[in-house]
Amino acid sequence: MSSKTIPSVLLLVISFTVVTMLLFGQTCLGLLPARTAGVQTGDWWKLRIEMFGSTTPETNPYYDYMTNADWLTISVLNVSENNVTLLGVLHFKNQTETMTEAWLDVATGQSSSFTSYDIPPCVVLAAKLEEGDAMYTERFPFDYWYISKTFMKTYVEKTFQVNYVHFSLSGYTVVAYFAKDSGIICEAQISTETYTLHALVIEGTADPIIPEFPTNVLLASLIVTLLLSVVVWKAFRNKSANKTILL
Repeated sequence: MSSKTIPSVLLLVISFTVVTMLLFGQTCLGLLPARTAGVQTGDWWKLRIEMFGSTTPETNPYYDYMTNADWLTISVLNVSENNVTLLGVLHFKNQTETMTEAWLDVATGQSSSFTSYDIPPCVVLAAKLEEGDAMYTERFPFDYWYISKTFMKTYVEKTFQVNYVHFSLSGYTVVAYFAKDSGIICEAQISTETYTLHALVIEGTADPIIPEFPTNVLLASLIVTLLLSVVVWKAFRNKSANKTILL
């Protein structure tokens, strides 16, 4: 059968199927950019901060500073490729506040916040990291810490996929949960032998529930397109058969 006898509708369906399969295959093979920011300018989220236990003796400046903290609000001022500019407002129990601006590269982990308590240097990861991926690719020690698990968890009355990270360093044990799609930190706990710092997201506009595009969308499109191709092809075959009988 020559291509001239194929209906234009069928040609269109076949073309769409090929394009969809190429896009879907590219996504599955991981050829799309793996390290991209999932937050946007204007996003913000608020973390409640709690301290448990005490230092012995109480001479730890980090403990003395954070034990008086009440909550931390993180706002996204600008996003340029993988570089995210953040504003952190740390509110204390005595109603005072500190305000700090910092930048973070979600691909490399390089950040200007390593000298400040106000914005942790890993408040945002790249979007859609998978199990086994390093938190960042360059900045020590984050390039040695990996996504341990991905599972569903509920924060602020929303259930979504989170990336779980667990590591130890210099007497500190850290457990953290990041929204997989947006990369924002939802919960973190830093523990020592004498005290524990816990931070938990309680509100914000950085919605972590983003459709798994293009995987789910392309898969559905592929299935529908293939089914449509079969229907059109059968209709064409039946029409050709009827013409043969009449002749």
